[in-house]
Amino acid sequence: MAIKDVAAQNASLANDYGPNHGPASPDAHELALFNGDPMFDGVEITGPGYAPATVSNDAGWPDPDGGAISRSITYGAPTGPWDEATHWLLRDPVTGDGWDCSALTEPLNVTDASDDGPVVIVTIFHPDALTDEL
Repeated sequence: MAIKDVAAQNASLANDYGPNHGPASPDAHELALFNGDPMFDGVEITGPGYAPATVSNDAGWPDPDGGAISRSITYGAPTGPWDEATHWLLRDPVTGDGWDCSALTEPLNVTDASDDGPVVIVTIFHPDALTDEL
């Protein structure tokens, strides 16, 4: 059954992400970058200095709004070129289980070493926020 009430969608997202997350949600996630969709044929990228970013499941997540939640994640500084990234995957760092994934707004190309790590904006929509059904 679809959850049409936006407040219920927001509560569901808050149960997964943020300082009041439920007991089934890990205290932190990993944000991994992929070339291709990680749900199908995507491959996690590689490159000097690349490692999945640790995303604490804390107050860094804002309150969900409109059936969605969004957060900026900064990676460590690259020490050389990385493979092109087209998608992200938020996963449990212990089990490796995927929690959410999506395409990047535009491909991420790290071509050389940098003092600053790239920033990825993760937006997670409650599945029912994406449907027009009544």
